[in-house]
This record gives sequence, C-alpha cells and structure tokens, in this order.
Amino acid sequence: MRKEGVRIRICLAHMLCYLFLLAILFGWFLFLKSHFLLTILVLMLVLPTCSIGTAWWMRQFLSVRIASMQPVLQEGEEGIWRIYLQNDSYGLALSCTLTGNVENTFLGTVGEWKAVMPISMKYTEHMDLPLGVQYCGLLKVKLHTMEYRDPMGLLRIQKPVQAFAESVILPNPQKQTEYHREGFQAGISEAEETLSKGHDFSEVTDMREYRPGDRIKDIHWKLSAKKQDLMVKERASVAQSQVILLLDLSEGYEMVSQILGLAYGVAQDFLDTYVPVRILWWDEHQYDFEEVLIAEAAALEDRFGKLLHSQICRTRQNLPELLQRLRPALQSYVYLHQIQGAADGEVISHV
Repeated sequence: MRKEGVRIRICLAHMLCYLFLLAILFGWFLFLKSHFLLTILVLMLVLPTCSIGTAWWMRQFLSVRIASMQPVLQEGEEGIWRIYLQNDSYGLALSCTLTGNVENTFLGTVGEWKAVMPISMKYTEHMDLPLGVQYCGLLKVKLHTMEYRDPMGLLRIQKPVQAFAESVILPNPQKQTEYHREGFQAGISEAEETLSKGHDFSEVTDMREYRPGDRIKDIHWKLSAKKQDLMVKERASVAQSQVILLLDLSEGYEMVSQILGLAYGVAQDFLDTYVPVRILWWDEHQYDFEEVLIAEAAALEDRFGKLLHSQICRTRQNLPELLQRLRPALQSYVYLHQIQGAADGEVISHV
C-alpha cells in the first residue's frame, strides 16, 4: 500500500504468530465459555487496530535530519555525522531503521549505510555515525528512507526522507624539498585573470565578436542576446606574478589523491612567501578549464574546496595542448601529473 510516498508492508512472521495465538484463544473460549477469555479475545481484536492506527498517525510527526560535526577533514581522518530523529507526537513505535548513502561527488563513488534508532514520545533522539575517509573530495552523507514498525510489530511503515550533510575532505599536503620549490619558480607567470573577488588583476577594455579559441567564460550573454551574435569581453592584464598549477585528474583514485596532495603542498609553500597560486583543472562537461585563484594562505582551505566541489575528468586529455589552445596568453605553468608512477610536476614554458 502507498500513500503520499509512504509504503506499508505486512510483517508476515508476526502476523502469522498473532493469528495462531488468536485461533488458540478462540478455541479455548468455545470450549470453556469463559468471560475472561472473551475479554482477552476482544482485547486481541482491538489492540492491533490501535497499534496500526497509531503507527499510521505518527508518520506525519516523525522527522529526521543529519549534521556534519566536522565540515572540513583531511584524508585518513574519521568524521562524525550526527543523526537527529524527532517525534512530535505521544505515539509509540518499535525501533526505526534509517538507510542512506555516502557519496564522494568529486570522485563519483557511492556507498550504502544503515542505522537503527529508538523512537521516544515527544523527544528527539540522536546518534553519531562515524565514517573514516580514505580519499579527498566532497563527502555527502544522505538519508533517503526511514522504516519503523507499529508497537505490535505487525506492519512496517516506510517513509521517504530527504536530508544530507557534507564535509570537504582535504588532501594531505606533500611538502616539497627546496630543490622542487626552486624548480617550480619557473612556473611563475603574469596573471591573466582571477576569480577571487577583490583580487581581479584584469579589466574589460572592449567588446568584440566571438572567434574560435575564445573562452566560453568571456562571452557576454546579455549583449549576445541583443545583437543575436556571440560577443566576448576583451581583457587587458594588469601585471601580477602568480604560480600556475595545471592538474591532471584523469588518473586512478590513488594517483589523483597524490596529485592533489602535491598541489596542496606546493600552494602552501608559495602562499607562505606571499606568491598567489592559481589552480586549473579540466572540466569535460563544459569543455573548458575550471580555475581558482588563492591569493593568501588564510584562504587556502576555502578556495581549494571549490576544486573538490567539482568532479574529476575520467577521460584522458592532452592538457598542455588544450591549455595552449584555450589560454594562448599563458606563458608558463607547472603541470602536475603522473611521472614514472608517482605524482610530480614539470614546468612548461611557451616563452
């Protein structure tokens, strides 16, 4: 049976036991003609109705939510997600089973989980769900169904719920040797454009018609709609040195984790010396590069989280070639990818 998305199922074993007990009592009543047995029979017929009716009535007073106790974690740590089960009625029910999934939206992995909680009258129960995190990304813990039984356990009532909480899982930074840092200095380039509010080192100087190779982000959509032709913004760059990191995120989970750890460590090193860092990665859905500028060390966690809110590219691409075609003004950068089975970087320069 379904109503308002609620599903009702009969607990066959409990129902058969109840009917068997009812048949035995009825037989003894016919044999003994006892008023006491008649009273018991009446109760046996009334109680299931009250039990099922109470459970059905409670469905509108039960709610569940989930909260992340640690919005930011690092790889290898254990996170706590707290589940709250609220009953705003005086009804009683047997324990409630909650089911959901754990999704790393960055890596595209999904796992299932299940928890059992008590239901109390006019009370909010809570339970902590500990989860170990192996890889970096954006971890979403979702609830999608709750299932409880009436006090006699004759029916199972399943109700859909929508609740989730998320945490950003940062990579473990790989600290670089002085040799690496000096080598990556060659990846310092003049800023073409930034995405960080308050740190824009370029300005719009003119509008012109779209030409092949122009970035999609530079299209002025409102003006294009008026002119019925694609118009793009021409920008003049204001000099500002920054390190450009191009990340290859098309490898396996382990290698992606190493590359992100390397990028995080490199970013920390340069930000400590007040050199801004811009990180680029390929978005196969937009067929363009996503990017984030980190202008100061205090903003590293927050800005790096933007990268983890995206999804890795599973298709192998020649990223340096694409970057040269889509960002011809970019002269030099550090390409972080797999080199001889390990995450490493190489400086690519078009000067």
